Amino acid sequence: MATVMSASFAVAENSPQQSAVVTYPEMDIAGLPEVWLQGEPIKSWEKDHVYVFEFWATWCGPCLAAMPHMEELHQALDSTGRVHIVGVNVSDRKSPDELKKFLANRPKKVTYTIAVDVNNARSSAVWLNPLKVRGIPFVMALKNGKLIWKGHPVRLNESMIREMLKPDFDAAKFNVSPEEKGRQERAAYISIHNSLNELLKEKGVEAVVARIGELKKENKLPKKYYLPLCTIPYDAYVKVEDYATAQSYMATVISDAATGLVDRMLAVDELLQLDEQPGAKLDIELVKGCLDACMELAMNDKEARISIWQKQARLARIAGENEAAVQYLIKAAQLTSMGEKWQALSPAVLKGEDFSSTMLRLALSKKLPVPRTQLPVTETMQDELMTPLFKGLHWMNTTPLSGIPKDGVTIIDFWRARQFGSSLKPYNYSAGRAAEIILEKYKLQDCKNIRILVLNIYGVGQEGMKKLAPTCDGTSYPVASCADDAVFRLCDNQFHLKYFPSCAVFRDGVFIWAGETRHLPAWVADEMAAENFDAEACKKRLAERNRRNHELGKIVRQAYQLRQNKNYEEQEAFLRAHVKDFPGEIWFVDQLAMLEFRKNYQQKDYKKAVEALDSVLVNYPREYGLASHYEKVFQSLPELKPFAYDAVRRALQIMRDRNTRDSALYNCVCYSTMAQWALDAKNEAQAKLDLEKAFLEHPIIEAIADILRNSR
Repeated sequence: MATVMSASFAVAENSPQQSAVVTYPEMDIAGLPEVWLQGEPIKSWEKDHVYVFEFWATWCGPCLAAMPHMEELHQALDSTGRVHIVGVNVSDRKSPDELKKFLANRPKKVTYTIAVDVNNARSSAVWLNPLKVRGIPFVMALKNGKLIWKGHPVRLNESMIREMLKPDFDAAKFNVSPEEKGRQERAAYISIHNSLNELLKEKGVEAVVARIGELKKENKLPKKYYLPLCTIPYDAYVKVEDYATAQSYMATVISDAATGLVDRMLAVDELLQLDEQPGAKLDIELVKGCLDACMELAMNDKEARISIWQKQARLARIAGENEAAVQYLIKAAQLTSMGEKWQALSPAVLKGEDFSSTMLRLALSKKLPVPRTQLPVTETMQDELMTPLFKGLHWMNTTPLSGIPKDGVTIIDFWRARQFGSSLKPYNYSAGRAAEIILEKYKLQDCKNIRILVLNIYGVGQEGMKKLAPTCDGTSYPVASCADDAVFRLCDNQFHLKYFPSCAVFRDGVFIWAGETRHLPAWVADEMAAENFDAEACKKRLAERNRRNHELGKIVRQAYQLRQNKNYEEQEAFLRAHVKDFPGEIWFVDQLAMLEFRKNYQQKDYKKAVEALDSVLVNYPREYGLASHYEKVFQSLPELKPFAYDAVRRALQIMRDRNTRDSALYNCVCYSTMAQWALDAKNEAQAKLDLEKAFLEHPIIEAIADILRNSR
């Protein structure tokens, strides 16, 4: 999907009270496109004329969706004689002739001027790149050679362009974009939020409550920010275990300030957290009333209603009403995209089973995951790098280790836990989970000789380490942290790790690889899985791999240059001449497959085009990246759909099995997409199986399963 650009100009740093300083760059005439498909080509900037350039591509769904809107603007403003709307095709696979055919076949005819930025050589290089445009559709408006507006096409309307035509048009006043205004308001909110926290420390919670009242009267902030400010005194009451006052205060806030859906949902979230506080007694009726109001406000917001039903279920569980909780969750499931697809299945396929019964059956079939076990550490390696570090660590849930385990495979999972308010919490993954996902991806989770050690990369201080210990509950892996930044320095200086979660892999004390955990390559998994391990032989393999990667880098650069120059035949000959030197190298396989695909696609042999990519998926079922890329290709080209059913299913299955996200929802989407393809192919029986798999991955079904387990 194309990235949607924000519509804001470059602004100087300013305080919330200052107005933005907006700059309007001169737009070089050299940025005009080279090829014009229809309409009068633009050759110069006419005085006081407005030029609206909309950048689009055939593969960009939002771009195509914006075309009718741009056509409406053209029809409304063309008679002025001073408005020129130009659609500029960028970053496209299609030739100018193919683009003409594409435009001719559009459901609604496009009559405004269309041009092509061939090879992104002009408009992209001269205009878009300096503006740091990162996605399309994107529109910019020019007057007298100056940029006066930019943003998403749906934000541009007829009255705005007519305003631009006026002689007294003031771009500085016109272009305080919603995004810039929002940034200023957000900055003001953060400043006030910080000042209230300081006031809390100095004068106590009642002073904060009084100050929030004053701010509301002064009306210096949008209403949406008042309830978030009110969480400061609410949290202060909770911290001293004055739960009755906390809830009474929140009830007042809801009455005075929570007028919208977002406000009320935030209030519900704050109140429901009381269930986690020892000794707190939640005001069930207060939360229920707030949720009822939320449901009324969300009548036309399906996603919000899903969330509300889930919160209703949580409240019902707190109240001991498990049956009601299950029914609320079933209502939430029915509103999901899978629930909608389920409604499309015929009674013959459903065999008389209603939706509620299906959800209960699936929930009852869910099994609790079996915690992974690993061998205890019996002996460690002593070396100059890891031993001094390990001796300085504070181990949370095991006896201190003095170094890397001497035998078997060790994965050091560099984990992140930092200070959040008064507590320490993990970023994204629980301790050891990122490494565990990799073992699942490569079917190595049952190998007990593979040990995971977890090191927190941030220094949290002695007090912080005490707070960190509870976050390690429930993990079977040794977890350590340090008071300083020694682990972070190791990641930065020794392993050159910049992004997290990352890991380092050792076998029998020999370092094998370090990098982002999600990018751990198949050859490293093979080294971990090998029955026998020879340290010297491994070192030679690593040296050979480094040499090979260096040589491959040269080949990649040369091939890329040929591709940039569109010398496809020469590129293919070049690749085939070198592929024998890199047997099994997936980069060559992918490049040759894409060339074969391109050739067949241009010849309109769509069946062979699909087969060129599908054969790679068949032979390389561990390559998540290729599966994800090919799936996008199959989805984006409608001509392929009649031939791509099996290939898309294969790609989606690889994406589900080999992804490294700790996200049940991602897996759910993979199966749900398979179900849609099955429905489109009139294969309802397969669609039903896919939807059941999708539901089994969904957190809602896991929540129902948890209720049923605890109700037995």
